[in-house]
Amino acid sequence: MARIPYVSRETMPDGRTDLYDRLVRERGANPENVFLALANVPDLAEAVLGMATALRKQTTLPGCSASWPW
Repeated sequence: MARIPYVSRETMPDGRTDLYDRLVRERGANPENVFLALANVPDLAEAVLGMATALRKQTTLPGCSASWPW
């Protein structure tokens, strides 16, 4: 059981359903629990979501990845 409650669209603080919709759009239909917990503080959740999205979609690894065994 989490110590910090996970939000749903109906329980988003300050009526921030736009942030919940963004979570679903960027992280999929079932966002990871860490994002649902962070959403209790919308400003923090937006900052972390922005960083996570940038890392996932706007960065690349060096070209040496072809030699990696996986």
